[in-house]
Amino acid sequence: MTRTKRTHVVPACLQSNWGDNVWVYDKLRDKKFENNVQNTMVNKHFYKPSVETKLAEIEGMCNPIIKKILKTKTLIGLTQEDYLILSAYIHAQFSRTYMMRKGIKDMSDQIEEHIIGMGLDPKQVSNFNPLTDNEVKEMSYDFLFNPQVAFSIWPNKKWILLEAPDDYSFWIGDNPVVWSNSVDMGPYGNLGLAVFGVELYMPLSPKYSLLLMCPLHYQQIVKSIKGTPDLKKLIKQNRFDFRFNKKIVKEANLHLKQLSEADRRLKRFKKKIDKGK
Repeated sequence: MTRTKRTHVVPACLQSNWGDNVWVYDKLRDKKFENNVQNTMVNKHFYKPSVETKLAEIEGMCNPIIKKILKTKTLIGLTQEDYLILSAYIHAQFSRTYMMRKGIKDMSDQIEEHIIGMGLDPKQVSNFNPLTDNEVKEMSYDFLFNPQVAFSIWPNKKWILLEAPDDYSFWIGDNPVVWSNSVDMGPYGNLGLAVFGVELYMPLSPKYSLLLMCPLHYQQIVKSIKGTPDLKKLIKQNRFDFRFNKKIVKEANLHLKQLSEADRRLKRFKKKIDKGK
């Protein structure tokens, strides 16, 4: 098998929804330039070949679903299997980044610094060894191909399709899935996949973006705006045109037990994900 030398950190097929050539802004060097998507957000040997193959399989299954969303401009009509495949795709984009690896490495470094701060030698501490770059990669692969996370956390969010106003556009970066949380939790932090109030965004094109919301926080927002005399004005003030998926709004949760109802194609897909662990 030919070794994949240059790999995309963000899929070229997703970038191409902004055009074959895109304008790139390098924050580190404060430079902007035009580049072809085939050469944008790539790195040499970022994944081992087996990982790249699995990512390509996920992308191949998800691309038609994304095209359908962009064509119909709605989430209505998506099947349960579509949502599960999208969940695996979003999880892959969230997990395959430089930032994920940096987070794993930073955690190891912080533990090492804490041990040193206690006056101890990290090499003499049992059950602890600073992570090597290769170990960081392997840990990121474990999370990337973790079906329990992909199929339990993401599908249980409230799925909303956002439409940008005419004078605004969505951008995509080397972290294609971004998150925020307006709920203040003090010193404990408020960012985490299962944390109350967390919102996760993945732009699909300049015009449309997926928003996956904490379901409990979503319910609170719905209750707070019920009876609002001018809902259109409220939405306009928030600078977004929310297109709610009525089918998904009626469903409180998608449970793991529903996986058994998926067809044979989904079962084959799950096996591929499991083998990539």
